[in-house]
Formats: sequence, C-alpha cells, structure tokens
Amino acid sequence: MTFTWGETSVVVDVQYPAIVAPVHFQTRGETQGGGAKVYDYGVNVYHIIIELRVKTAAKIAELRSFFMSTTTFSKETFTITPDPGHDIGAGAGAAITARLWDDDWEEKMVNWQKFPPTLRFRKENA
Repeated sequence: MTFTWGETSVVVDVQYPAIVAPVHFQTRGETQGGGAKVYDYGVNVYHIIIELRVKTAAKIAELRSFFMSTTTFSKETFTITPDPGHDIGAGAGAAITARLWDDDWEEKMVNWQKFPPTLRFRKENA
C-alpha cells in the first residue's frame, strides 16, 4: 500500500482485508409542540481501518514523519493506493483520497523491530 502527498510517498505492508466502515448520519430535531423530526441523510462518510505491518524502526520513522510532518495528522488529504487486487472502497486496486482520522499516534513494538499500527482514515471522495 502506498501513501502519497505531493512528491512524498511511503510504501508499507498491510494486513488485508482493510475494514471499510460506512457511517450513517441522521439529523434529529424537536418541534415546538414537542414532537420529533428525523431527517435521514443516508450514508455519506466512509472510514477505512487499516492494520499496517511495519517491520523496521526506519520504516516506522518514515511513516511517523509522513503523518506528523507532511500531512500534519488530519489537516491535509493524501492518496492511498492499495496493492493490486485489493479494495479499500473505490474498487480493486483503485486509489482513494483520504485523511488520517485519528490525531493519536501510538507506537508499540510487539516483537523485536515489529510495529503493527492500526490507523483510521476518512475517505474524502465518497
């Protein structure tokens, strides 16, 4: 999987399948007489949850720099291109525009030089 913003790209291994989670929105209101009104807007936001397989401290540093310095966590959108044949919400192998949805960054080394961060992204071109 490749994360790209401008001329900067980071390639990482991914634990497929990625989770594509639609988020459903409704607007609820109360009328003057005390009744409830519900406006159903349907599904309009998709979150993509991806478990990365980062195998070296250098790669986790590169990924950390990409999200903290280049895209400034959730401030900038970027392109996620899955490996061929994998779908992350736009069809097999198709890229999406997304932003990092969690502003938390937590690193855990589960085995020597093994960092499996799980990141949540919001798909921007629904």
